[in-house]
Amino acid sequence: MQIALQDLTYAACGLWAVLDQATEQLGYDWDFCNGNLGQLTIEGRQYYIRITNRGSGRLVGYIYGRPFFRYCEARESALIRALDFIDTSGYIIRDINYHIWLQRHVSVRGPIDPGSDSDSN
Repeated sequence: MQIALQDLTYAACGLWAVLDQATEQLGYDWDFCNGNLGQLTIEGRQYYIRITNRGSGRLVGYIYGRPFFRYCEARESALIRALDFIDTSGYIIRDINYHIWLQRHVSVRGPIDPGSDSDSN
């Protein structure tokens, strides 16, 4: 596993590794769409993650993060939402560091809700 350390927070590096492990066990691959630039919106830079089936290469779906002006926060938001989707769809993420981080994140920013601005604080 190689992680480009540019435009990432420390939390995003750890979340990246957890997402790698979860998608591998589920038989999926993932990558950031739009490369290192993201998508420019009026609210800032927005990243989204493309998830594909490892066996067939077929597209499973996209998960969008919140737009932020800082690249690192925009990437972290997409990772958070991807992990939240996986965690709430029946797959149990068994990484203790992820759960400790998630508890701290929720206590500071509130629950992660893909339809609200709760992860943009």
